[in-house]
Amino acid sequence: MPYLPKGRDKRTKKEKNQSWGGDTSFYRKPAWRKLRKIVLAKNPLCVHCLDNDSVVKQADVVDHIVPVKRNGAKLDESNLQGLCHKCHNRKTYYENNPNAKVQE
Repeated sequence: MPYLPKGRDKRTKKEKNQSWGGDTSFYRKPAWRKLRKIVLAKNPLCVHCLDNDSVVKQADVVDHIVPVKRNGAKLDESNLQGLCHKCHNRKTYYENNPNAKVQE
């Protein structure tokens, strides 16, 4: 098994979560967990997969349509959508890298 030296990443926890807007403790709170279950029950399929006529996957991530770090509402169901991990990661990448070329 390869050896990875300890302390390679010197960033603080807040710095590591900067792409999420800093503090991620919100996602462990009961209000979020309850709303997350509701959203996934109402939208069990990935909305991006459905919109793109691709193979439709099960939604396993609840995404803020307008990101919280851009003043999107945290607990407003109309600002939430169900996405699969792949679509969520792609959406987050382009939100964090506005100059990136969109790949088809």
